[in-house]
Amino acid sequence: MEQLLSKLKAGQKLTIFSISEMMAHTQRTELTLVCVLATPEQRGRSLRIGTYKQRGKRKLYHLDVKHDHLLFDGWDLPIKTDSEIQSDSISFEGNACYNLAGDRETIKDYIENRLLTGAPSDDVKAKIIIVETDSDGWRLGRDTTSLLYPDIETGHAVVNRLKDRDAA
Repeated sequence: MEQLLSKLKAGQKLTIFSISEMMAHTQRTELTLVCVLATPEQRGRSLRIGTYKQRGKRKLYHLDVKHDHLLFDGWDLPIKTDSEIQSDSISFEGNACYNLAGDRETIKDYIENRLLTGAPSDDVKAKIIIVETDSDGWRLGRDTTSLLYPDIETGHAVVNRLKDRDAA
C-alpha cells in the first residue's frame, strides 16, 4: 500500500469499483481526494488512506480501500457497471462479482496496467464478469455475460456456474 500512497495527492480525481456488502452488486464511486493520510490506518479489512468528496457532492467521507477494490486514476472511465447500462428488465446482478460493461480488451488493459493498487489477486480477477451490450449500450440479455479470466480456478459459486454454462 505504500506504493499506492505515493501515487495519490490532494485534489486528484479517482474512480473506485467495489462490491456492495449489503446488496452484493457492483458499485462505481467517482471522487476527489481531499487529503492523504501520512500514516494509513488499518480499519478491519480495509485501510483508511485519506478523505474524499464524491463527485458533485460536498460531504466529506473517509477513503477506506479494501484488497479487492479496483482503484483507478480519473473519472469518466470507458467502463460501466451493470446498473449503469440500459436494459429492458435487469437493473443489476447481486452476485458478489464485478459486473462490468465495455470493450473486453479495454477492461483487461485497465485491470492489468492501470490499477493504482497494483496487480489484483487471482481471487479478484476470477470475479470479473463482462456484461455484453450492443452498439447503443443496451444489455443483450441475462445469458450474455462472460468471464474476463475464465482460466482462473475459484470456489466462487456464481463464477463456477458461468464456467459450467460456457462449457455446455
